[in-house]
Amino acid sequence: MPQTLDDLMRELQFDHSDLEANRYGELGENQRARLRQMRRRYLIAGVGVMVGISIVAALLFYLGITQDSPILNLIALAIIFFDALGMTLLGRHYALLSAELSDGDIQMVEGVIERVIRPQGRRAGQYLLRIDEAEFYVPKEVFKHFIHQARYRVYCSPRTRTLLAAELLEER
Repeated sequence: MPQTLDDLMRELQFDHSDLEANRYGELGENQRARLRQMRRRYLIAGVGVMVGISIVAALLFYLGITQDSPILNLIALAIIFFDALGMTLLGRHYALLSAELSDGDIQMVEGVIERVIRPQGRRAGQYLLRIDEAEFYVPKEVFKHFIHQARYRVYCSPRTRTLLAAELLEER
């Protein structure tokens, strides 16, 4: 399948104005919208998970008290602990995305792309693009539009390492 800039633009959701902004080290408008959407998804998922787990923990506390079962109370406490840990990770990612949006900076990495598929049980696996020391996990649809061992310039968010744009420089 021939790879074009249009293919990469469609899959990574950027346009020529975003690419031009990236060349100056800044986020483009479509990329800002994409990062805001990611941030919103983290917030919604975090609140949803927190509410769901809180209901389960409250139910276990109730059953532990009514049935005089310290085991159920301990299980509820463990659930609350792991929920807090998960919320901390989600909150951290939300804060990183917020900082990227407020800074508006972008990082450029240039080099030869290595396409790697990491097996994951019976499923297809994880799709990884590697340029020198930089690694980007991407969906399969994005992965298949990169040419193995070709030279690319990619633009990513500096904190979350989200791949935002790419351009083919040289095919091998």
